[in-house]
Amino acid sequence: MKRIYLLFLTIISFSALLSSCHEKKTYRIGVSQCSQDDWRAKMNDEINREIMFHPEATVEIRSADDSNEKQISDIRYFKDNGFDIIIAAPNEADAITPIIKEVYESGTPVIIFDRNINGDSYTAYLGVDNFGIGKSAAHYGRHLIGKGGKVIEIYGLAGSTPAKERHDGFIEGATEEGISVIASAYGNWNYDDAASVCDSMFTVCKDIDLIYAHNDRMAIAASEMAKKHGLDIKVIGIDAAPEIGIKAVADSVIDATFLYPTEGYRVIRTALAILKGEPYERVSTFPISSPVDISNADILLLQNESLKEDSAKIKTLKSQVDDFWNKHSAQTSLFYAAIAIVVLLLGVLFLFLRIFWQRQRHQKELMEQNRLLEEQRDTQKALNEQLNVATQSKLIFFTNVSHDLRTPLTLIAEPVEQLVKADNLTPQQHTLVKIAHKNVRILHRLINQILDFRKYENGKLDINLEEVSLKPLLADWADSFLAIARKRDIKLNIAIHLPDNFSIAIDVEKIERVFFNLMSNAFKYTPDNGKIKFSANCDGSEKLVLSVADTGRGIAAEDIDNIFDRFYQVDKIHPNGSGIGLSLAKAFVELHEGSIEVESRLNEGSRFTVKLPIRHVAETRNFTTKKAISGTDVET
Repeated sequence: MKRIYLLFLTIISFSALLSSCHEKKTYRIGVSQCSQDDWRAKMNDEINREIMFHPEATVEIRSADDSNEKQISDIRYFKDNGFDIIIAAPNEADAITPIIKEVYESGTPVIIFDRNINGDSYTAYLGVDNFGIGKSAAHYGRHLIGKGGKVIEIYGLAGSTPAKERHDGFIEGATEEGISVIASAYGNWNYDDAASVCDSMFTVCKDIDLIYAHNDRMAIAASEMAKKHGLDIKVIGIDAAPEIGIKAVADSVIDATFLYPTEGYRVIRTALAILKGEPYERVSTFPISSPVDISNADILLLQNESLKEDSAKIKTLKSQVDDFWNKHSAQTSLFYAAIAIVVLLLGVLFLFLRIFWQRQRHQKELMEQNRLLEEQRDTQKALNEQLNVATQSKLIFFTNVSHDLRTPLTLIAEPVEQLVKADNLTPQQHTLVKIAHKNVRILHRLINQILDFRKYENGKLDINLEEVSLKPLLADWADSFLAIARKRDIKLNIAIHLPDNFSIAIDVEKIERVFFNLMSNAFKYTPDNGKIKFSANCDGSEKLVLSVADTGRGIAAEDIDNIFDRFYQVDKIHPNGSGIGLSLAKAFVELHEGSIEVESRLNEGSRFTVKLPIRHVAETRNFTTKKAISGTDVET
């Protein structure tokens, strides 16, 4: 069967090779526009129109929407996806230069157009003489308002090279023509920002003869704001996109606009020349054109409409040609597929007998493997039974040892307890006796934990509720950890937000063991100089909420669901636990009809939250004081 599959792939690959042998290499061109506007829409149309004449290339255009971060992401997308060449109009030179340099130095050709970068880390640059456009705008402005006129300049985006060059050119031209710029502001290439700054400036500046805007949208905004303030001001812009700038001139919204060549076809031709190793100009500067005013705006609009119709016809013709070639390719592929099928059938017929005998041999091998697997299964089953017997024997042994230890521990506890109450000891002796007394209680609690675990295994855990004032109990338990916190420079925060007269019906011994288990784990897995917080509060009048949070190693997401399982241990985090502490804690909490939850992240810490119903002895007469627990829950 494998041989048939390989034969089929060989035939199909050969057929595909024959069907595609007439096709040329396809170049992928990525275009990163800095924004979306009428001028760039016109340029994109020119790019798409030009690419129709080059079937060996495809183009993908992305817009950064005036965002440096998005343009960097777009350029990296082109680089990471293997585009043959990248064409970019940088949003801001300082921000975009590093990524352009990175791509250029990696070996991918880069064309910079319209806006420039810092330095010459590019394969080619195509742009307009923005300085010359600014200077021409000053000369034309002098023609409109006469010598001595006053001008407001509306900039493009700060950090954009065309904005700086258009400003520098206009200032030089204004000096030569004897007109002065009395105010300026950034319009960021868009209508809304320009309208806002013009509205503010016209409130202060009334004696204005001309507004010079770095593009047509800002010029239109300035014109409309001037009319709003009742000012008769001449307005000139730059770009002369048909649907915006030229139409605004034809409608007398602005007085003139300077044609800013898009030259999308030239950008594509330069890219293909670079890819094909043909000659090209590394730096191309487009010549400055005449201004568009009311005398020629209508003619240019008609020419644009005619160009749009011609473009639509070209697209239709290309679509028809593409349909023809698709049909031709489909018929050619069908022919080769028919040949491949015939050859494949012959191959299948030739190999069929061999497959039959191979199948019989494989069946014999599978039967032998099944026999071996059954033997391994039986062996594994026997080993599991032996392991269960050994485990139960160990549990019984530990239970018996715990019983034997509890008797001498009880005999030790009694005299230690009497010494704690003695009043003839020095303060130092009294402190040492108290430490011994606390540790005796801890040992007693650990032994009881083992015994309770056996009860838990046998479903015989019981609960003895009593009404207690919980706040002092929690404070006393928490004090047990102050010494170790000071010793390890751990910031221990105890926040007991309970009323002084708060009382609740609980099994004190079991809740104490839950508390000590959670706090001990927190100290065990929190490094020196870490933080641990214990908090207690009431969730309304129905729930008591106890929380222990630390900044320790945390628990991986895949282990969270298992940490309460019996004998489960997270080896990478804390491999030395017994695997029963959290199991018993969960069992004790559930005996109170409460719940215990954990939230944790690796290297950030963990938070254990215990919720207990607030009951009182008078309300718990029918509460089951002996409750069988089954399940598997464990200390991590």
